[in-house]
Amino acid sequence: IGEEKVLSGLEQYISSENQNACYAFIDDWNNSDDSEKLFEIAEDISDRMKLTQRLEKLDTASLLAFDSLPCIDEVIIGRFMQEIAENVIKTEEILRAVECRRTSKWYDHYAHLYNGLYYIAKMQEFHYEHISGFHFGTYKELWNSYTKELYVMDTYYSSGGSLDYLVQVGSQPLSPMTGSQTVSFMTSQFDPRQSYDTWRSLGIYYINQSREVLTVSTSWGLRDEYSYVAADRIMIVPRKITDLGLLNALPNTGTRFIMDDPLASISAGNSQFKETISTAWDDSYQLLINPKQKSTVEYKSLEPWPIGQYSIYIYFPESKGGLDAEIQVHADNDLLQTVGGQDAIMMHIPTGGSWVLIGQYNTDRYYERPRKFRVTITIPEGQQGEYPIDAIAFIRQPFSQ
Repeated sequence: IGEEKVLSGLEQYISSENQNACYAFIDDWNNSDDSEKLFEIAEDISDRMKLTQRLEKLDTASLLAFDSLPCIDEVIIGRFMQEIAENVIKTEEILRAVECRRTSKWYDHYAHLYNGLYYIAKMQEFHYEHISGFHFGTYKELWNSYTKELYVMDTYYSSGGSLDYLVQVGSQPLSPMTGSQTVSFMTSQFDPRQSYDTWRSLGIYYINQSREVLTVSTSWGLRDEYSYVAADRIMIVPRKITDLGLLNALPNTGTRFIMDDPLASISAGNSQFKETISTAWDDSYQLLINPKQKSTVEYKSLEPWPIGQYSIYIYFPESKGGLDAEIQVHADNDLLQTVGGQDAIMMHIPTGGSWVLIGQYNTDRYYERPRKFRVTITIPEGQQGEYPIDAIAFIRQPFSQ
């Protein structure tokens, strides 16, 4: 790492001739499904070898050139945090460091801290750019300046807040069959933060024929300086009537969220085919047939969902089935275990035509902000059979008191 004195006394643990093989081994492990175990082992080694204290002897520029162990990130972040606590904010250095670490091995574990550093630096940068203050002759000039430039400062520290919406026909409120009428804004507390226009779902509703007016409304009281409101237009999309039958086949004991196959990232080579059938969600699905290579299907929620107890179901349209698959669930970057303590579910794909319960999961009940979910399905290579990729349902129950 550039300075032999940093590793003085650890020579018996260092093998220079094997370092390339070690780097390759660590890279492969870190890119595998068992990367969390590598992180735990790396942390244990760092503690026992007191590597954090040793690395503190190096300057930041030297540390940025390495990413073999997570303790390197801890030293970089800790150093900037200490300087900020002493009111020393090295704007350009922080921004360069954050950009450099985005592609490092352990970035996902420290993304929230690097994002915090980034926004601190951007606020300081904003401060320097307007060090002489603001001088406007009219309210219109102030408003124009804010909407074109100055509003950016608010996106650096805002936690966003949430809004509750009401959907009703005439005076009759409607309850969603899926989703939630509460929208949590995704600003600086999310990665990536919302810095562009986006649609947010208020759920699926069953609306009988009526001459009454359909309205969607929201309201808010006094909001603090960290929570602002930005909402534009409403879009109403008719759904397939067959979706109603699939929803009715699910338990109706909690809040239901649906992700369909168009939201999935599928890596299956030439084994993937699009199928149309009235019994699938939105009348279509993707079919994997006799995959010759390892295939993966990954669903990611586009918006955060509240913490709680989740039962996860997969809908399998009718097929030959017969493939084996491994299923893992993440909330943000945290791997969730089933309530039975399993990191992954092994499943033999059925012939289909029904919802299948994959497992029940609990998020961290003390980490209150909503989480984005990810479901990864891995299908080993060289199998004979079919895997129909369609909808996944999440049914949430709040934590009991």
